[in-house]
Formats: sequence, structure tokens, C-alpha cells
Amino acid sequence: MKNFWKKTGWTCLTILPGIVSLVTQILMGVVLVIILGIIVAMTPELMADAAAAEQFYMDGATKYNGILIFAYHLISIPAFGLWYYLGCGRPKATNPLPYFKEKALPVTILLSISLCFFANAFVLVGQYVAPAAIESYMELMEAAGLGVDAFAIFASIFLAPIGEEIVCRGITYHYAKKIVADMNNRRVAFWIANALQAVMFGVMHANLIQGLYAFLLGLGLGWLRERYNSLYPAMLAHAIINFSSTYVVGYPISLLPENIVSYLILMVASIAVIGAAIYMGKESENKDGNSQTVAS
Repeated sequence: MKNFWKKTGWTCLTILPGIVSLVTQILMGVVLVIILGIIVAMTPELMADAAAAEQFYMDGATKYNGILIFAYHLISIPAFGLWYYLGCGRPKATNPLPYFKEKALPVTILLSISLCFFANAFVLVGQYVAPAAIESYMELMEAAGLGVDAFAIFASIFLAPIGEEIVCRGITYHYAKKIVADMNNRRVAFWIANALQAVMFGVMHANLIQGLYAFLLGLGLGWLRERYNSLYPAMLAHAIINFSSTYVVGYPISLLPENIVSYLILMVASIAVIGAAIYMGKESENKDGNSQTVAS
């Protein structure tokens, strides 16, 4: 019974960071709506024209959403960073340079680029499998200003990789490992903990399509974090994924025939390269003697 309550506590703590993140984003959105409402209430022309007021709300949400995303990360990084430090065993700061050279760097780059292509192929295939869901997702991305708004782009490439990795591959993964700490099969234990943090990574994105591919990306980022026992490679990979999705993969994908077969081939090829990157990571582990990971 004691073990049951311990695992229940660790499970609650595993879920909590993602929920706090999601609720914070919602509350900041509510604040924006309230501010826009105050502006409408103070503008007689908008108060007299319901259609104009509605359009003002829509335009304001689109215009300021990038700033909202930027502000969220500025708040969340120090807040969750403090949580990670105080609640996860006070991890010592380490030099990031060893993770960005020699064996770790090519594995990180190859894995992140292939994950990026996979996520884009996933969405493109979804256009044929679930067109209504993809259309809703695209409208949401357009409203968020991703790929267009300077604040949203900066937050996506430079801030989200720090904050979201602290939340998911840092805090959430730390507590998830506590749940499976007594399992004898360490490989299975890792993938259970990794899946739990990936689920919360998907939940934090608050929409079905992005949540699904965020879960799959989260599995890869979690493997990277465990393989090198550090958040740095996962942060770098996260930044490369977001940068590549905004500026890199669009052109090569545009050269493909626009049909589900070509996109399925792209997805399968991406999975193959992901497997190759993981194999490279396992091989480098065998050569450097680093056996601390249970991800292999």
C-alpha cells in the first residue's frame, strides 16, 4: 500500500508540470482577451458595431499572440528552471561543450533533422487521412503567427527549446523515472518513463494534430536526453527542429509530388534515418564505454 501511494504521488508530480504550463498559457490568453475587451468597452465605435468588435478581437488575438508566446517563455523559463533545480535533486550545472562536438553532435543533428521531416510528413499525410483536423490545425498555426510573427519565431527557436525541455525532459521525466524505479528491466522502464513525458509534451501543445506529433518528437528528444544524461543535446535538437520546420524543410518537401504516396515514403524514410541516428548513438556508447543510459 505504501508503494502504491508513493507511485501515485510520483504520477501526480509527473503530470503537474505540463498542466501548470498549459494552465499558465490559457490564463495569459484570458488576460489578452480581457485587455482587448477593455479596449472595446472604451471605444464607442466598436461598442456600437458588434461585427467590428468581433473583428477587432480576432485581429488583436492574431497580432498579439506572438508577443503572448514570447512573454510566456520569459516567465516560464526561470519559474520552471527553479522548480527543476529545487525539485529534481539540485542538478549541477555542467559544461555544454562536450555534448556539441565529436560523437554527440552528429547524432543530435541527424536525429533532429529526421524528426523534423517526420513531423512535417505526418501533417502532410494527415491532409488525406483527416482533412478537417489538419485544416483546423493550420488555422490555429496561422493565428499563432508561427513562421511569420517575429516574436513567435524567436520564441520558437530560442526560448521554447529551453523552457519546454526543462518542463518535459527535465522535471516531468525526473518524476516519471521515480514511477518505474523499482522495475528490473531498465530498458522497459526507460521507455515507460519516456512515453509519460512525451504524452505531457503533447498535452502541452493543446491541439490534437500538434499534440500527436509532439508526442512522437518527445520520444526522440527523451531518448537523446537519456543517452547523454543531459538536457543540452535535447535543447539543441529542439532548436534545430523548430528552426528547420520554419526555414529549411519547406523547400525540399515542395519538390515532392503532392500525393499521399510521396508523403508516406518521406515518413518511412524519416523513420529509417531516425533509427540510424539512434544506432549511431548506441554505437558511440559502446565505443566510449558510457553505459549509464537505459535508452539503448
